[in-house]
Amino acid sequence: MIKAIQLQGDGMLEKAMQYAKEAGYRHISLGFGSSKAFHADDWKDYIKNVQELLNKNDLVCMQTHLPYYHLLISCEQLEEPMETAIKRCIEASAMLGAEFCVYHPRSSVDFDYDAERALDVNHRVISEYITCAENAGTRLAIENMPLFPNVKQWNFYCADYRELITLYDSFHNKNLGVCWDFGHGHLACQERELNHVEAIKAVGSRICCTHVHDNSGRDDDHLVPCAGESKISWEQVIPALMRTGYPGALTLELALKDSPVLADYMRHSYACVNYLEKIAKGNNL
Repeated sequence: MIKAIQLQGDGMLEKAMQYAKEAGYRHISLGFGSSKAFHADDWKDYIKNVQELLNKNDLVCMQTHLPYYHLLISCEQLEEPMETAIKRCIEASAMLGAEFCVYHPRSSVDFDYDAERALDVNHRVISEYITCAENAGTRLAIENMPLFPNVKQWNFYCADYRELITLYDSFHNKNLGVCWDFGHGHLACQERELNHVEAIKAVGSRICCTHVHDNSGRDDDHLVPCAGESKISWEQVIPALMRTGYPGALTLELALKDSPVLADYMRHSYACVNYLEKIAKGNNL
């Protein structure tokens, strides 16, 4: 099974790639949540530099995270610079060899989180991204979203896995998949009193990539999944993922920060994803 970690495409990228390689990683995801790099006309030069760093460290970029709007900006609001950045990032993902580009579905915040309205807007907008991905030579993956127990008035579209299934099934397109975010799934299932294992089972073979991280159950903390310390029952959710026939990577999506202990933290994260891989392999015995 591929073990990967998401690194952010920012100023510490060179150091993060070096530490990832030293920890044992050979595959990475690149997070472009900030759209800054893709607002400049020389964005392709930036991507070429990223590819040189990948080559230098013998790393493979297997997925990316596309730029995203703030969760509280309603899906009806489309900003031309951001839309251009997202489409450029899709093209950049193909340039880097990434198979999947992960995208946050958006919510109809200004209309009391109207799910039908969100479905309509997301379908229209994502259709353009899928075409862009097809033309570039990569695939789009829509992500399940979080809920936050401390802010109960927020109700983000596709936090409920049934909405995610409805959105995915509205396309009937082989170039679209689902990125299952375990931290988001934990928060949303806990808040809605849903079963995380049953959610994964229901989404099933639609899942093509992952975001793996833990949290306190109160916020989207992006913590490393540790044996005996996690809030998420990895011994249940990883086998559930494997029973869907999932063929892809376990990709850690952690809150990495530049610090004197970053190299140690990277090694610790690799030991933790090894633990998850053992669970996955045990399910196949």
